[in-house]
Amino acid sequence: MDAAPPIVGWDVVKEALALLREDNQRFEQFCEEQLDELEAQREELAEQKQAADQERAASEGELAQARSQLARLASVAVELADARSELVRLKGDLLEQREVAAEAGRRATGLEKQVAQMRREISALETDLADSRDRADTEKRRMSEQRAEWVGDLLRSALDLQGQPKDADLKIVHDEPDVASEAEVVSRVDPVLGAVMQQFEALQKGRSKQGRQGVA
Repeated sequence: MDAAPPIVGWDVVKEALALLREDNQRFEQFCEEQLDELEAQREELAEQKQAADQERAASEGELAQARSQLARLASVAVELADARSELVRLKGDLLEQREVAAEAGRRATGLEKQVAQMRREISALETDLADSRDRADTEKRRMSEQRAEWVGDLLRSALDLQGQPKDADLKIVHDEPDVASEAEVVSRVDPVLGAVMQQFEALQKGRSKQGRQGVA
């Protein structure tokens, strides 16, 4: 017969259980330590994540602010470009207006010179006209005096030929007050020549009267 296996003693079992319990306690302590470490790491990661989120939010705010500033700068750049273009246009208009004003000034100067020349010419013409009028008046008076002398001489000669007194011409003229002849028309233009023609007409009428009386 085979021999029976030895029976393990209770002490050995108790010792094994004690060892197992110690191992279990050490494992639980190790697990708790690992859990504590993991919790600490989780909290640290949470803090890091929160800090990262804050940094990201700050960065996004700064980025938005930078974009806004960039947009404003772009708008300002466009406005500056427009203002520069407008300034160039205004400068061109100003130069053109200056050229127009300079041309107008030159024309005005030329016109002033022409006006001054015309005034001098008008003054000279007025002087010449006044001199011409004076000469014409003088010549007219001289011609009138010459005509008066010539009429007087002619009347005296005519009266001498008629054998009448020298003052008979006045009587002859007033004897025919209603006569409308060419002499009256001429006298409106030239009183002296009209008077001569009237005297001749009066002498002719007087001569005709004398002829008719002699025939009778």
